[in-house]
Amino acid sequence: MPPSSQSSASDDETDQKCVCFACTGEAYLSDLIHTAGTEQTCSYCGETQEAVGIEQLADHIEGAFNRHYQQTSTEPNDYEFILQRDRESSYEWERHPALVTPGIVRDVPQSARLWQEEIFGPIALVKPFGTVDEAPALTNDSSFGLQGSVFTRDIGTAFRFADDFDVGALWINEASRFRLDLYPFGGVKQSGVGREGVRYSIEEMSQLRFVGIRT
Repeated sequence: MPPSSQSSASDDETDQKCVCFACTGEAYLSDLIHTAGTEQTCSYCGETQEAVGIEQLADHIEGAFNRHYQQTSTEPNDYEFILQRDRESSYEWERHPALVTPGIVRDVPQSARLWQEEIFGPIALVKPFGTVDEAPALTNDSSFGLQGSVFTRDIGTAFRFADDFDVGALWINEASRFRLDLYPFGGVKQSGVGREGVRYSIEEMSQLRFVGIRT
Protein backbone atom coordinates (compact mmCIF):
# COMPACT_ATOMS: atom_id res chain seq x y z
CA MET A 1 0.00 0.00 0.00
CA PRO A 2 1.43 3.48 -0.83
CA PRO A 3 2.53 5.57 2.20
CA SER A 4 -0.14 8.21 1.50
CA SER A 5 -2.89 5.57 1.71
CA GLN A 6 -1.50 4.23 5.00
CA SER A 7 -1.48 7.73 6.49
CA SER A 8 -5.07 8.37 5.36
CA ALA A 9 -6.32 5.11 6.89
CA SER A 10 -4.58 5.86 10.17
CA ASP A 11 -6.10 9.35 10.34
CA ASP A 12 -9.60 7.94 9.73
CA GLU A 13 -9.23 5.54 12.67
CA THR A 14 -7.80 8.04 15.14
CA ASP A 15 -10.16 10.89 14.20
CA GLN A 16 -13.30 9.01 15.32
CA LYS A 17 -15.12 10.98 17.98
CA CYS A 18 -15.70 9.36 21.35
CA VAL A 19 -17.98 10.21 24.26
CA CYS A 20 -17.82 9.53 28.00
CA PHE A 21 -20.70 8.61 30.32
CA ALA A 22 -20.86 12.09 31.87
CA CYS A 23 -21.54 13.62 28.46
CA THR A 24 -24.25 11.14 27.47
CA GLY A 25 -26.23 11.70 30.67
CA GLU A 26 -28.21 8.49 30.09
CA ALA A 27 -28.15 5.80 32.77
CA TYR A 28 -28.92 2.96 30.34
CA LEU A 29 -25.61 3.65 28.55
CA SER A 30 -23.49 3.29 31.69
CA ASP A 31 -23.01 -0.48 31.32
CA LEU A 32 -21.88 -0.11 27.71
CA ILE A 33 -19.35 2.61 28.53
CA HIS A 34 -18.01 0.91 31.65
CA THR A 35 -17.62 -2.52 30.01
CA ALA A 36 -16.67 -1.61 26.43
CA GLY A 37 -15.10 1.79 27.06
CA THR A 38 -11.38 2.51 27.20
CA GLU A 39 -9.36 5.30 28.78
CA GLN A 40 -9.30 8.05 26.18
CA THR A 41 -10.02 11.74 25.84
CA CYS A 42 -13.71 12.53 25.41
CA SER A 43 -14.33 14.59 22.27
CA TYR A 44 -16.87 16.77 24.10
CA CYS A 45 -15.66 17.54 27.63
CA GLY A 46 -11.98 16.91 26.99
CA GLU A 47 -11.60 14.72 30.09
CA THR A 48 -9.58 11.51 29.90
CA GLN A 49 -11.75 8.69 31.20
CA GLU A 50 -13.73 5.67 30.04
CA ALA A 51 -15.31 6.47 26.68
CA VAL A 52 -16.62 4.73 23.57
CA GLY A 53 -16.71 5.66 19.90
CA ILE A 54 -19.73 7.49 18.54
CA GLU A 55 -20.42 4.76 15.97
CA GLN A 56 -20.38 2.06 18.66
CA LEU A 57 -22.71 4.18 20.77
CA ALA A 58 -25.09 4.69 17.83
CA ASP A 59 -25.21 0.95 17.13
CA HIS A 60 -26.01 0.26 20.79
CA ILE A 61 -28.84 2.82 20.87
CA GLU A 62 -30.32 1.53 17.61
CA GLY A 63 -30.24 -2.01 18.97
CA ALA A 64 -32.00 -0.88 22.16
CA PHE A 65 -34.76 0.82 20.15
CA ASN A 66 -35.22 -2.28 18.01
CA ARG A 67 -35.49 -4.54 21.08
CA HIS A 68 -38.00 -2.17 22.66
CA TYR A 69 -40.06 -2.06 19.46
CA GLN A 70 -40.24 -5.86 19.34
CA GLN A 71 -41.79 -5.82 22.83
CA THR A 72 -44.56 -3.39 21.92
CA SER A 73 -48.10 -4.54 21.28
CA THR A 74 -49.20 -5.31 17.74
CA GLU A 75 -52.74 -4.13 18.56
CA PRO A 76 -54.27 -1.00 20.11
CA ASN A 77 -54.82 -1.12 23.87
CA ASP A 78 -58.14 -0.22 25.51
CA TYR A 79 -57.88 3.56 25.37
CA GLU A 80 -56.25 3.56 21.93
CA PHE A 81 -59.16 1.45 20.66
CA ILE A 82 -61.64 4.00 22.05
CA LEU A 83 -59.74 6.85 20.42
CA GLN A 84 -59.77 4.98 17.15
CA ARG A 85 -63.55 4.41 17.26
CA ASP A 86 -64.47 7.96 18.28
CA ARG A 87 -66.31 9.64 15.41
CA GLU A 88 -64.89 13.10 16.10
CA SER A 89 -61.31 11.93 16.60
CA SER A 90 -58.70 11.90 13.83
CA TYR A 91 -56.60 9.41 15.77
CA GLU A 92 -54.91 6.71 13.70
CA TRP A 93 -53.20 3.93 15.60
CA GLU A 94 -49.60 3.11 14.81
CA ARG A 95 -47.25 0.70 16.49
CA HIS A 96 -45.30 3.46 18.17
CA PRO A 97 -45.49 3.44 21.98
CA ALA A 98 -43.71 6.74 22.55
CA LEU A 99 -46.34 9.00 20.94
CA VAL A 100 -49.95 9.83 21.76
CA THR A 101 -51.50 12.34 19.39
CA PRO A 102 -53.66 15.11 20.92
CA GLY A 103 -57.37 14.45 20.92
CA ILE A 104 -60.77 15.08 22.51
CA VAL A 105 -63.01 12.07 23.10
CA ARG A 106 -66.74 12.17 23.91
CA ASP A 107 -68.93 9.70 25.79
CA VAL A 108 -66.26 7.27 26.92
CA PRO A 109 -67.77 4.31 28.84
CA GLN A 110 -67.09 4.70 32.55
CA SER A 111 -65.75 1.15 32.71
CA ALA A 112 -63.05 1.90 30.12
CA ARG A 113 -59.41 2.34 31.18
CA LEU A 114 -59.43 5.68 29.37
CA TRP A 115 -61.97 6.93 31.92
CA GLN A 116 -60.65 5.11 34.99
CA GLU A 117 -56.92 5.80 34.60
CA GLU A 118 -54.87 8.87 33.78
CA ILE A 119 -53.21 8.69 30.37
CA PHE A 120 -50.40 11.16 31.07
CA GLY A 121 -50.87 12.40 27.53
CA PRO A 122 -52.70 15.15 25.57
CA ILE A 123 -56.14 13.52 25.70
CA ALA A 124 -59.24 15.26 27.07
CA LEU A 125 -62.46 13.40 27.87
CA VAL A 126 -65.83 15.11 27.45
CA LYS A 127 -68.97 13.61 28.93
CA PRO A 128 -72.23 15.58 29.14
CA PHE A 129 -74.45 15.41 32.23
CA GLY A 130 -78.12 16.22 32.60
CA THR A 131 -78.44 17.44 36.19
CA VAL A 132 -76.17 18.92 38.85
CA ASP A 133 -76.40 15.66 40.80
CA GLU A 134 -74.88 13.67 37.94
CA ALA A 135 -71.60 15.60 37.74
CA PRO A 136 -70.14 14.56 41.13
CA ALA A 137 -71.29 10.98 40.56
CA LEU A 138 -69.43 10.84 37.24
CA THR A 139 -66.31 12.39 38.74
CA ASN A 140 -66.24 10.20 41.84
CA ASP A 141 -66.57 7.01 39.79
CA SER A 142 -62.80 6.52 39.88
CA SER A 143 -60.22 5.08 42.24
CA PHE A 144 -58.28 8.34 41.98
CA GLY A 145 -58.99 11.80 43.35
CA LEU A 146 -56.16 14.32 43.14
CA GLN A 147 -57.61 17.63 41.92
CA GLY A 148 -60.75 18.79 40.16
CA SER A 149 -62.18 21.91 38.55
CA VAL A 150 -65.71 23.25 38.38
CA PHE A 151 -66.91 26.13 36.21
CA THR A 152 -70.19 27.72 37.27
CA ARG A 153 -71.79 31.15 37.76
CA ASP A 154 -73.74 29.96 40.82
CA ILE A 155 -71.80 30.17 44.09
CA GLY A 156 -74.27 27.81 45.74
CA THR A 157 -73.58 25.18 43.09
CA ALA A 158 -69.85 25.75 43.55
CA PHE A 159 -69.99 25.04 47.28
CA ARG A 160 -72.24 22.07 46.68
CA PHE A 161 -69.64 20.60 44.34
CA ALA A 162 -66.95 21.36 46.93
CA ASP A 163 -68.86 19.13 49.36
CA ASP A 164 -69.66 16.36 46.90
CA PHE A 165 -66.47 15.98 44.85
CA ASP A 166 -64.19 13.30 46.29
CA VAL A 167 -60.86 15.00 45.52
CA GLY A 168 -57.94 16.46 47.46
CA ALA A 169 -58.45 19.93 45.98
CA LEU A 170 -61.22 21.56 43.98
CA TRP A 171 -60.81 24.71 41.94
CA ILE A 172 -63.81 26.91 41.14
CA ASN A 173 -63.68 28.63 37.74
CA GLU A 174 -60.00 27.78 37.34
CA ALA A 175 -58.04 24.83 36.02
CA SER A 176 -56.06 22.72 38.48
CA ARG A 177 -52.75 24.17 37.34
CA PHE A 178 -51.95 26.79 40.02
CA ARG A 179 -50.18 25.86 43.21
CA LEU A 180 -48.32 27.49 46.10
CA ASP A 181 -46.11 25.69 48.60
CA LEU A 182 -48.37 26.71 51.48
CA TYR A 183 -51.33 24.88 49.96
CA PRO A 184 -52.17 21.43 51.41
CA PHE A 185 -51.49 19.66 48.11
CA GLY A 186 -52.50 16.01 47.98
CA GLY A 187 -55.20 13.58 46.97
CA VAL A 188 -57.63 10.98 48.24
CA LYS A 189 -58.25 7.32 47.43
CA GLN A 190 -55.41 6.05 45.20
CA SER A 191 -54.03 9.54 44.60
CA GLY A 192 -51.79 9.52 47.65
CA VAL A 193 -51.64 9.78 51.41
CA GLY A 194 -50.98 12.96 53.37
CA ARG A 195 -50.38 16.50 52.19
CA GLU A 196 -47.43 18.40 50.78
CA GLY A 197 -46.51 21.88 51.94
CA VAL A 198 -44.17 23.41 54.52
CA ARG A 199 -46.52 23.16 57.49
CA TYR A 200 -47.73 19.68 56.58
CA SER A 201 -44.21 18.39 56.00
CA ILE A 202 -43.14 19.63 59.45
CA GLU A 203 -46.16 17.98 61.05
CA GLU A 204 -45.48 14.73 59.19
CA MET A 205 -41.86 14.63 60.33
CA SER A 206 -42.65 15.62 63.92
CA GLN A 207 -44.05 13.61 66.80
CA LEU A 208 -46.67 15.21 68.98
CA ARG A 209 -46.01 14.86 72.70
CA PHE A 210 -48.11 15.91 75.67
CA VAL A 211 -46.37 16.98 78.89
CA GLY A 212 -48.47 17.46 82.03
CA ILE A 213 -47.21 19.16 85.21
CA ARG A 214 -49.00 19.00 88.52
CA THR A 215 -48.37 22.02 90.73
